[in-house]
Amino acid sequence: MRSTCHCQTLAEDGRGLFNNIVLMTLNKVFRSRTGAGHWLLIVIIAIAALWASWERQGIVFGICLLLLVLFIERIIHSSYIVSNCGTITIHKGRLIKDKKINVKDIKRIDGVGRNGLARLLMQRSLVLVMNNNEEIFITPADEEGFINYVCKIRDKNAKQSSSLNQ
Repeated sequence: MRSTCHCQTLAEDGRGLFNNIVLMTLNKVFRSRTGAGHWLLIVIIAIAALWASWERQGIVFGICLLLLVLFIERIIHSSYIVSNCGTITIHKGRLIKDKKINVKDIKRIDGVGRNGLARLLMQRSLVLVMNNNEEIFITPADEEGFINYVCKIRDKNAKQSSSLNQ
């Protein structure tokens, strides 16, 4: 896991005036877990690309290569960035737009397991249930660490906001 520093917040002083205070915050990066299903899909597309090349099917070959690049890029570069500012950034590769979630908007975090054959091909994932009942599925490699860190940040931000409101 790597950490980077950034984040700027406004703090209220005792007289009710806002002063710019730059806080050094650590962003914790959780890598996405890669399951056997992802690798199986890549192998199937690679076999289809080889077949298309052998049969001189140029358009199918080009589509297969494009799909291979997209899937490999998504597998390698997927991560979840939790900042002390109270946001989670879901990064699913360089070609897909990042999604930002406020930690305060998370109602609960549930674990979803798989059974049977799906357990071998797919992986266990977490579901972030938002206040508006939206469900976001994520697959951090360190699930327990992710949940603990998000809870720690949510509690810390709740304490800070309650102290500013008093």
